[in-house]
Amino acid sequence: MIIEGKVDPTLNDKNLLIEGTKHELQQAGLLVARCLVRPQNGKVPIPVMNVSDEELKVYKETSTAIAELEPNVSQLQTKETNTNEPVLDTEFTTYMKPLWDSCIKNLSP
Repeated sequence: MIIEGKVDPTLNDKNLLIEGTKHELQQAGLLVARCLVRPQNGKVPIPVMNVSDEELKVYKETSTAIAELEPNVSQLQTKETNTNEPVLDTEFTTYMKPLWDSCIKNLSP
C-alpha cells in the first residue's frame, strides 16, 4: 500500500531517501519500505506494508518516515576509489576476495 507523505516544498524535484522511523509502528506490524523518491508539490509516496494479522490505521499527521537528501555518489568518489576493486584491508579475508572477483566478473559487461 502507498500512503501520501508531506515534505517541505523546497525539496520538490530533489531525490530523497525515505526510511521508516517509528519503532512503535514496526512493533505494531507496519513496515515502511526504504526508497528513493522525487517529491512533487511537497508530497511523496511512502510504501508501507501491514505484516500483522490486525487491521492497522495510520492517522493523519502521523510521522511514519523521515526523508533525507540523497547523497551525490559522484561527489563521494575519488580517483583512488573509482575502480571496481575494493580497497583491501586486514579485515577483508582471503575467502571473500574470490567471491568479490566472481561477482564483478558476472555483473560487468
